[in-house]
Amino acid sequence: PQAEPLPAAQEGPAAPDDERPRILVVEDNEELRNLIRDELLTDYSIATASNGQEAIELIKRDNFDMVISDIMMPIMDGCELCNLIKSNVSYSHILVILLTAAIGVETHLRSLKAGVDSYIEKPFKIEVLKATIGNLFKNREIRNEQFNSNPLAWLNFTSISAVEREFMEKLHGVIMEHISETEMTTPQLASMMAVSRQTLATKVRANTGLSTLEYIRVCRLKKAAELIAERKYRIGEVAYLVGYTSPSYFTKHFQQQFGMTPSEFIHAND
Repeated sequence: PQAEPLPAAQEGPAAPDDERPRILVVEDNEELRNLIRDELLTDYSIATASNGQEAIELIKRDNFDMVISDIMMPIMDGCELCNLIKSNVSYSHILVILLTAAIGVETHLRSLKAGVDSYIEKPFKIEVLKATIGNLFKNREIRNEQFNSNPLAWLNFTSISAVEREFMEKLHGVIMEHISETEMTTPQLASMMAVSRQTLATKVRANTGLSTLEYIRVCRLKKAAELIAERKYRIGEVAYLVGYTSPSYFTKHFQQQFGMTPSEFIHAND
């Protein structure tokens, strides 16, 4: 018998060296699906699916930074897909944009309750979609930059889903509980969080722009900044309290991360 053609969902994973954001386009209208794919291919790595069920199968096999989905689709619609993504700890970091021709309060409320990050009504100009994508990624970059550069700023959880917020708050708590331990490895942390190392790495990268080990180091340095600001300990003592074995090594990392030495940080907060 003649072999059936592969569906659009089988486009395959991104090349290992492709560092562009990975977007999954989910649309049952083939012409529109291909149009969106072709318009975004210059700036992003794109995969496609024709309904929510195909999309979930792809998400299970590959890492995505964003899903752009129609709402009205057979088998599984966009709101169901969004709800599955945002309620599953393995995927809840993925940004979701929903597209719909069904204009109305009820549809809008369904998408908002599903935890959608942005909502675009059809028909839309491709420039509007591109701007929306760019803004969502830019806002994430700004949040990451504020976290990484400000000694006393922790992550702002107001803009992420409840599942994602719960995960990151738990991760922060686990790291703080073991902050004085000099050896805190990725496998240990993943075990304490009851997730795989890959899931941990993906979620930390999505929420901070850092690797897991980089995130642990930044948490150590931020806790150190808090302790220094309290003026209860000398800088050398703080270094040991947050898991450093060498005050000079701590000072080097602090300056590299925040652009000032611990002593300069003290004077800046006088």
